[in-house]
Amino acid sequence: MWRVEPVRARRGRLQVPAPRNPLTEALEAAHHELNALEAETFEALAAGDIARAATSFRAFRQSAERHIRCEEELLFPVFEMRARLPHGGPTSILRAEHGQIRDLLRDLAREIESGGSDAERLRAALRGVVADHQRKEETILYPWTERLLTEGEVDRLLARARAFRD
Repeated sequence: MWRVEPVRARRGRLQVPAPRNPLTEALEAAHHELNALEAETFEALAAGDIARAATSFRAFRQSAERHIRCEEELLFPVFEMRARLPHGGPTSILRAEHGQIRDLLRDLAREIESGGSDAERLRAALRGVVADHQRKEETILYPWTERLLTEGEVDRLLARARAFRD
């Protein structure tokens, strides 16, 4: 389907509007929400509010697990089928990183609930894995998946992802 959109001139140059990337936008928004929940947890810890930190962390961990499962059960299989890369290519790396993230979330849960002093070290490790992981997804996997699918297929995948629950 062709879409015609106005183009604005800026300092004598034409600007072409960015293409519609609803899958990338939705999944990036989920990453931002996860990052905010993680920050909320550690703000509570820094304030000494262990109960609030534990509550925030449970919400963060549950959301992260749901996001990971959604990717592994919905997005990755579609990508692998269309790209003809069954359990290979970028998704094998991303699955391994999901494992690292899950391990760090488990360790952080124990640390936060016990009021231990190792939470910041674990947070730094988690942030390191997550930052690199999100970059790969947002710059490689999500846009590549969108290029492999029709607009209707993207819309159906998004609807399934929005309905995805534990």
